[in-house]
Amino acid sequence: DATHLGHAATYLTFDLVHRLWLDGGHDVHYVQNITDVDDPLFGRAQRDGIGWRELADRETDLFREDMAALRVVPPRDYVAATEAV
Repeated sequence: DATHLGHAATYLTFDLVHRLWLDGGHDVHYVQNITDVDDPLFGRAQRDGIGWRELADRETDLFREDMAALRVVPPRDYVAATEAV
């Protein structure tokens, strides 16, 4: 579901640490997971009559847009749960 203030606080905290390390001259390889598969996602997709992958992609895009609006430095890599399972 949509990013809320609790999500923003978490990602802004990571962003602050990320920026501090970068400003300190460290080579930071920040990787962020994307939970693109779980039971609530399946239920919502079924309820809304869309494929779960389509819903996951849409929610991931919305999340990234929210992070860009907050001017969070994006991670170097994203790893989706479906890539690691």
